[in-house]
Amino acid sequence: MESHGDRDTIRYVTRSRRKVNPTSRLPPEVLAIIFSEIKHEVEQFPKNAKQAKRGTHMLWIRTISHVCSRWRDVALDINNLWTNIPLGNPKWCRAMLLRSKAATLTISFNASLYRPSILPESFSLLKEILQNHMSRIKTLSLESLPPSRNDIFGLLNQPAPILEILKVQTTDPTTSKVPPIILQTSRLQSLTLRKCGMDWDPQLSNLRDLRVLDIRNIPSESTPSFPRTKSSPTVEQLLTIFSTTPHLSELTIEDTSQLTSCVALIFRPPIFHSKSVKLDHLQKISIACDPLSCAFLLDHISIPRNTGGVHEFHMMCPVRDAIERLIRKLDESIDAPLVRLDLGPLAVRGWKSEDTTIIPRPNSQPTIIVTVRGYGQSSPQTVGRSICHSLDMKQLLALTVSLRIDEETWSMLSELPHLKELRVAKQESRFYTALRGKDDDDIKIVPSTFPALIDLTLVDWDLDTTVTVFDHTQMAIMEALTICLERRKKGGSPLSKIHIQKSREVDAKQLRRLRKVVDVDWDGKGEISQEHDENLRQ
Repeated sequence: MESHGDRDTIRYVTRSRRKVNPTSRLPPEVLAIIFSEIKHEVEQFPKNAKQAKRGTHMLWIRTISHVCSRWRDVALDINNLWTNIPLGNPKWCRAMLLRSKAATLTISFNASLYRPSILPESFSLLKEILQNHMSRIKTLSLESLPPSRNDIFGLLNQPAPILEILKVQTTDPTTSKVPPIILQTSRLQSLTLRKCGMDWDPQLSNLRDLRVLDIRNIPSESTPSFPRTKSSPTVEQLLTIFSTTPHLSELTIEDTSQLTSCVALIFRPPIFHSKSVKLDHLQKISIACDPLSCAFLLDHISIPRNTGGVHEFHMMCPVRDAIERLIRKLDESIDAPLVRLDLGPLAVRGWKSEDTTIIPRPNSQPTIIVTVRGYGQSSPQTVGRSICHSLDMKQLLALTVSLRIDEETWSMLSELPHLKELRVAKQESRFYTALRGKDDDDIKIVPSTFPALIDLTLVDWDLDTTVTVFDHTQMAIMEALTICLERRKKGGSPLSKIHIQKSREVDAKQLRRLRKVVDVDWDGKGEISQEHDENLRQ
């Protein structure tokens, strides 16, 4: 049986061995750097989905402080290790507040992630922290706050001298019960508001260091307690904020009712903001509202000319004139040629680059994104036409057309001098008419349409659709396309490859003929059966 003396001997030997270990001789300053890196790595990269959902604030403690008593003592003495307060763990929350001493705090609260049994205590701790430690909070994120917790919102209306990042999101679907926030800080760099508002007038002088502004679903209905003007910024206030935030790099406004007041100002802009507001550091802009509001803001914002930014606009109920105005402004805002364009029924994506020899990949980050969420009185065809006629596409290398556009627009696209890759969904006859060009039987003439086209992709086509060919007769689109490509080849403008994807009524005979003209990449779908083929011939 092991005696007390034997245990002391074992402890002595173990400690002696640890002292010989090189890691035990590292000075506290070096250990502090190592511990900070470990903490950052564990918090930023959770091992599984469960950790990602619930957070990983506590996992680093076991990794560091449970190794040996010296490491624990060093860790307890480094106050910056204990500043990310875990409100989902009330026991550790109080301990970490004490260990953080006077260091700046990061407070993250998400009511949807906490167990119902600890939620009341978590709210109590949050209230205590906001009451007693607001002066040393540097980052504050409050998510899924019920609107009934007016006591929490009230505590935000006190001095926060070092607050740099603020995110507030409520769960109120109407946002009419959420009181506006009155901030008292001059160092704010990132402001995110979801389903809650602010009293914007006092804030106009406190947002000079702002880098990120993200406001979504701001209260739009006036109530006796919280009038709309005290929660949602007016256009004048937004432009004033922009004029006093020279470092703003990311702007997001997503609220369909947010900027409706600016519609009346489109044709009578306020004198105060007759000049454009310069945002020299703007890299990403995302606005979800009606295009009149988008166009109005763009008319009053000077966007820097660069190739690194991403400009996103999400439009509601577009109007043709406003769309053209918006697209032209977007196109002019980035000083680089448009080299790739994807026209979809719900979104338009554009890639701009100074290098006009390389086609950007479809999965790469686009430079311009315009999302159309509602058409109002405009059809997708009108939207597509407006976009095509508003963009400068002289250097365009690749084009995807997934919405229906008219013959005039196709005719304009067929004249693009550098277009090499074209992907077309449906609209068989209109595209064929543009590809065919003039009704000229002289095959020695070089085709005037799509002069640089070498790669064509047909998606979701009915290849038995009949079209009018050169001699004004009717034939299936696949046969007519084959004849057209034969003419291009003999005229000196052959295609290198044609892709047929998700199409129907693929005639094997015509497919063999087409392969004699161009390299065909067919996905094998939609072939006409032999019996069906015989019926068609009869």
